[in-house]
Amino acid sequence: MRDKVSHRRLGMEKKMKKFTRCLILMFALLLVACGGAEPTAVPEPEATDAPTEVPTEAAVETEPEPTDEPEPTDVMADDETTNIAIVMPSATTDLAWSQAIYDALVTVQDEMGGIELVYSDGMFNVADAAAALRDYAADGADIVMAHGTQFGSSLFEIAPDFPETAFVYGTSRDTGSEEGLENIFAYDAQADEGGFVNGVIAGQLTESGVIGVVGPVEAGDAKLYIDGFVNGVAAVNPDAQVLVAYTGSFGDTALAAETANTHIAAGAD
Repeated sequence: MRDKVSHRRLGMEKKMKKFTRCLILMFALLLVACGGAEPTAVPEPEATDAPTEVPTEAAVETEPEPTDEPEPTDVMADDETTNIAIVMPSATTDLAWSQAIYDALVTVQDEMGGIELVYSDGMFNVADAAAALRDYAADGADIVMAHGTQFGSSLFEIAPDFPETAFVYGTSRDTGSEEGLENIFAYDAQADEGGFVNGVIAGQLTESGVIGVVGPVEAGDAKLYIDGFVNGVAAVNPDAQVLVAYTGSFGDTALAAETANTHIAAGAD
């Protein structure tokens, strides 16, 4: 039994090591996109039948010293194909939450190779998302991603049935370790930083001294953002009143508008 557990743990570590490589490249790509810079395409060397030239003495002197660092390409050439399935709450063309992760994964797939990617988008309904997550695990996906805090409880129920599968969700920091789960991993965004900046702006602009903020589900990066917003207001305008409300939904925009109007009626400007 101990040998089986050790083998399972090694297999899981191998999957997550590969997934970590994917995440590093994904976040690097997102940073480039945020900076607005287009990556420079490096042309492939043209094939030639010409004999290899012997470098001159000057060329030898200017060559960089060899290092033990691995080449940046073909980082998964020595590993088997990794099957990644991802479930997203909105469309892959939403120009926001789901598209960011989807485009990053596709680019990772193109750049790194060795990845088979399948996905389900438009999964606002948590029950439907849970069914899709279970189906992907049952179909043998190595890594099953749930791109939304609202899917965490579903993963906690599904993961024990598929101990050989690595489950990943965001944004959160709860991996179920207190429940004895070892195959759930989590990622989060430092949304409190952006919330703080917006809170500072609101705190400086308000004339009524009443500020309203509307959040979706009180969890994950959504809560981080709201908390950062409140702290930002307090940093520049400690006398201002911040009205906080959560709709309990990531997709009910009508309820969000209704909640905003409630803030306005209470004096928020």
